[in-house]
Amino acid sequence: ARARASALADEGRHAEAERAYVQTLALAEAVLGPRHVDTLGAVYNVATMASTQGKYSHAFSLLERALTGYELELGTAHEATALTLHGLAKCKRGMGDSEAALVL
Repeated sequence: ARARASALADEGRHAEAERAYVQTLALAEAVLGPRHVDTLGAVYNVATMASTQGKYSHAFSLLERALTGYELELGTAHEATALTLHGLAKCKRGMGDSEAALVL
């Protein structure tokens, strides 16, 4: 499902990609648990597709979840943590809150 979602995203079919990523997330949560790094990656992927479609509030809440997990599992200096912070800032900017984006 993840490869399919990635292919759909590459084709610009973001809504379909988001649905496929949601399926991947559900499977990861069931098999690996909610705090597994691969599950957090799936959360990040759903958030990215939501953000791409302008669903900034939804994406922001997902990215907050991913950030919390990444900080606990990988630490604050890990690349995945940094990318998630960047995604949060992009969401804030997309929601019209450039000041908050700068703080992140």
